Amino acid sequence: MPSASRRRISVDLSTAEAVTVIHGTMDRLNELWDEVHMDEAQRVSRVECFYRHIRSLMNDMLESESDMVACVKASIMEWLPEINEMRAVLRLPPFETHPYRPGSVGLYRALDKERARLMSLKEDRMNGQRQMVEEVRSLAMRLGQEAGELPAVEKIWDDETLSSLQQRVVELSRELSERIGHARQWQTDMQRCFHQMGKEPNTEATKTFTNVDLDNVDCVFDKSFMDEFKDAHQAALMEYNEWVEQAVFDYAESMVKLEELWDLCHVPENERHFAHTFNPTTNTAADVEKVQQEVEKLSRFHEERLEVYAKLKEWKDLWTEKVEYESHANEKSSYTNRGGQLQVVLQRQKYINAHLPIVLRELRAETEKYNAKHEAHEAILIDGQAPWEHAEWIMEEYKAQKELDRLRKKQTACGTANQVKVTPKKRNADAMFTSPATSSKLAKTQSHSRIPPHKNKFCEYMTPIRFHQLSMSTASLHSVINPVRPHMFCEYMTPIRFHQLSMSTASLHSVINPVRPHMVGPKTSSPKTLGMQPTASPFSARKRKPASKPPTPLKAVNEVR
Repeated sequence: MPSASRRRISVDLSTAEAVTVIHGTMDRLNELWDEVHMDEAQRVSRVECFYRHIRSLMNDMLESESDMVACVKASIMEWLPEINEMRAVLRLPPFETHPYRPGSVGLYRALDKERARLMSLKEDRMNGQRQMVEEVRSLAMRLGQEAGELPAVEKIWDDETLSSLQQRVVELSRELSERIGHARQWQTDMQRCFHQMGKEPNTEATKTFTNVDLDNVDCVFDKSFMDEFKDAHQAALMEYNEWVEQAVFDYAESMVKLEELWDLCHVPENERHFAHTFNPTTNTAADVEKVQQEVEKLSRFHEERLEVYAKLKEWKDLWTEKVEYESHANEKSSYTNRGGQLQVVLQRQKYINAHLPIVLRELRAETEKYNAKHEAHEAILIDGQAPWEHAEWIMEEYKAQKELDRLRKKQTACGTANQVKVTPKKRNADAMFTSPATSSKLAKTQSHSRIPPHKNKFCEYMTPIRFHQLSMSTASLHSVINPVRPHMFCEYMTPIRFHQLSMSTASLHSVINPVRPHMVGPKTSSPKTLGMQPTASPFSARKRKPASKPPTPLKAVNEVR
């Protein structure tokens, strides 16, 4: 801010410049008047008019500035108490005037700015008070309560009044939120219950509470409203629980019938889409209705094809019984004849073997009879096959599996026969020593390590696998269980003709390991001629003769085939 002396010099210079301009103007006017030879009286008159305008302008300026000074002083005197009062109401300290000179224009401008700010702040505070009062009244109205006496909004509240009103707003808001939360949960439960039951509310009150808009500001959550809402919710839950009990019973009953019809109609597993039990959290009345409709559909379906399915069931029962008998064929207990029970079992097996082809032909006849009376798209198919074709496929798969099991057991026997078990007594014995009692057993303990492994020939009596008769699943099973390896059978193996061997001699020969002449051992009186056929076994091999003559290996091979 410039100093007073400098400001005074500036004003004086401006005044001197104005006087110079006036004098220059008068000189120029005289020159103009001289050119026209204006007389003195006219010149005086014009000069007086010029000075009269200047005096009038200066007087106006003085008057205007005097009014301005008076207005500034009056405004300062009026605004300063008002500003201090508003600051006191707004809990602000008094306005500081020491930075400004008393009655100065700077003080006037500062007071004018502060007054505008305080008035805006006061207006905002008043609007907040009005909104708080309206909020209290709205919350009380939605809760069904009286708003009570509220402070006036024409003046600024003190801190105590403001704090108490704010606390009341918080309490009313929390109570309203709790009531709305309960009502929304009850409404959600009721809507879910009626949706699962597949029905509309049976009373007007229940329907009203189920569909009421809880977000509407005009909705009143008073005590009576909440009590009625709670009663409607309890009634809906009781109805829902009763429905759930009935639905679980109906669903379980229908599923028992449906599973029975699935088996009777031979529905594939991948088409049995219904759950076995009813889940109240996910299943609805529509699911129960679908199960019942499926039961009705399959019942009609089964009635139309009753003859075919009856024959198929008869064949499956006989086939299951046959497989059951064959699964216990290798057990000794199956041949225990207690009270003539074995004869009954054998007669039953004979009956089954005789009637299976008959029932299969009858099944085919019934299937063709049904297909002749119906359209092509209504033909009876089980896994894409006709019923009798499906039965034949089951038999072929069973035979193929039996053949695979037989080959697996034979290969297992071939592998275990080559293992030499060394007992503790034999561990310290001389490997070159053999006795007449053990010479007959050496053929069974010889290792195949001396046989050239590069010549692989299977035994001529091994039944070949006919892969064209196996399904894809059976062929893949064979490849997994029995991997193809170079067998230990070689061209040096001497073919065994079972029909030329007596029982005592055949028991000493190994199908896998041929009997070779021994390189070491004591000399005995046994014949050494290779071409001679032995007629008696060593004494050590004559352990115990069986009571009854077992079937020869040739017969056993034929039975397996």
